[in-house]
Amino acid sequence: MLPQTFDFPTSSTAAAAVEEEAEKVCAVCGDRAVCFHYGARTCEGCKGFFKRTVQKASKYACAGNRNCPIEKRYRSRCQACRFQKCLNVGMVKESRIRNECMNSSLGSLTYLFLGTVFLKLIFGGYFKVGRFHFLPRTKTEKNGS
Repeated sequence: MLPQTFDFPTSSTAAAAVEEEAEKVCAVCGDRAVCFHYGARTCEGCKGFFKRTVQKASKYACAGNRNCPIEKRYRSRCQACRFQKCLNVGMVKESRIRNECMNSSLGSLTYLFLGTVFLKLIFGGYFKVGRFHFLPRTKTEKNGS
């Protein structure tokens, strides 16, 4: 009897998902952003800045005309404009809206890969993930000899 085969996404599907994730940018500063934080797609830096500002109830003042550029390289120059941009892009102070990352396709691929490895270890079955094949363990391997 042949071992059961499970087909999972091919490497081209995985590459497309990774490419899609790479195109996602922070709504505040334009840096790379995979997840939604406090209601908007933001990078880890802007997420942390927003969180600290809200927790400490910080008040900032702009030294310019309240239209400072908020880009990856300059995002720390004006905290007032950065916080205002956080609010403008939809970040909300309520703690119930925090992080929505598990539904991203990159996160799903990570869990799919780990799940595949887990199934292989438990059942010793034949699995195919793209061009990678996991073969059943022999009796010697199962007994640890």
